[in-house]
Amino acid sequence: MTGLIGLGLFTSACLERRTTIDPETDSASSDRTARSAPPKKDPAPDPTPVPDPVTPTVTFENLSDEILKPRCLGFHSGWKTAEALSDVVKAGEPENSPLYLLTKGGQMPPRGMPLTADQLTLIESYIKQLPVMPSEPTPPVRFIFNF
Repeated sequence: MTGLIGLGLFTSACLERRTTIDPETDSASSDRTARSAPPKKDPAPDPTPVPDPVTPTVTFENLSDEILKPRCLGFHSGWKTAEALSDVVKAGEPENSPLYLLTKGGQMPPRGMPLTADQLTLIESYIKQLPVMPSEPTPPVRFIFNF
């Protein structure tokens, strides 16, 4: 009879033993108290924003073909290159760019229909994706004393 009890204890011990694989180390481990182990917490989400993969890149050529050539170049003939827009576009900041503010506010173009929502979005996207250039460091102030 003791043989059967011993076999029963051995069998129940084998059934309770659990093998788990740790995803961080990719190694297997066995433990007898798998039920009492605390559940693993999910890692904290990455706070780094992920760029929207659906948003296409807006090039100067897209902007020029869609808006500048048909609606602006009759009045602003110098806007034939991206560099020419530097006075009216603040890279990365449409909310501080006169081109975006004036078209969104309806002041530009002065004649004809105002720009559509899609055209305003094109301008906004173009400005947002422009690389922001680091500002020039201010040279140190040097005092010259003449005694």
